[in-house]
Amino acid sequence: MTGLYVYGITRSPVRTRTRGVFGRTLRTVQVGRLHVIVERAEMAPRPAMPTLNAQSRAIAALVAAGTDVLPARFGAFVSDVAELHRMIGARGAHLARALRLVKGRVQMTVRVRMERPLERRTATKAVGGTEYLRARAARASGRRSDPLLRAIQAAAKPYARATEVDWQEGPTAMARVHHLVPRGRVAAYAEAVSRAVQRHEADDVMSGPWAPFAFVEAA
Repeated sequence: MTGLYVYGITRSPVRTRTRGVFGRTLRTVQVGRLHVIVERAEMAPRPAMPTLNAQSRAIAALVAAGTDVLPARFGAFVSDVAELHRMIGARGAHLARALRLVKGRVQMTVRVRMERPLERRTATKAVGGTEYLRARAARASGRRSDPLLRAIQAAAKPYARATEVDWQEGPTAMARVHHLVPRGRVAAYAEAVSRAVQRHEADDVMSGPWAPFAFVEAA
C-alpha cells in the first residue's frame, strides 16, 4: 500500500519538479484551506544522513523557489489522505496563523561564541525546586544581557519579525540566534549583523535562507 510522506504545508498549491527522499516528484494535497506537500511512499524513511540530507535539500529547493512553507519534522508519514486530514485538520487554525507569520520571510541563523561563559549546573549539591528555578531564571537573564547577543539583536531589529535563541551549555558558551527575515531584506540583514559581530571582534557563522524550522513545525 502506498502512503504519503509529508514535507510541509503551504497556503496554495505548489508546482515543482523537486524530488523527495524516495526520488519521486513532490506534489500537494489540499486539506481544508491548506495545502500539504507530500511524496508517495510505502513507509517513513530511516533516519540516516543520506535521507536527512535529501529531505533538507528538498525543503531548501522549495524555499529557493520562493515557497512559504511550514516544514514537517523528519519521519512524518501517513497511510492515506484520510489520515493526512486527521493529522492536519485539527491544527488548521494554528497552522494558518503560522503561515501568516512566515509569509514572505525566511529563517537566518547566526552561530556565535558568547563573550561571557554560561554558568554550569552543579551536580554536587541537590537543590530545591524553587532554588533551581531561580538559578535557571538568573542564567537566562545573564544570557540575554550578554553584550554580543544584545549587539546582534539590536542590529537585527529593523529586519527580524521574530527571534529564537538556542543555547549550547558546556566549557565553551555558544548561541544559535535565529531570525525571521523578509526575503527582500536578507542581504541588508546579513550585512548589519556581520558588522555588529565584527565590532565585538568575535567570529560568527551565518547560514540561510532556510525554511522557518526554529519557529514553526507543520506535523
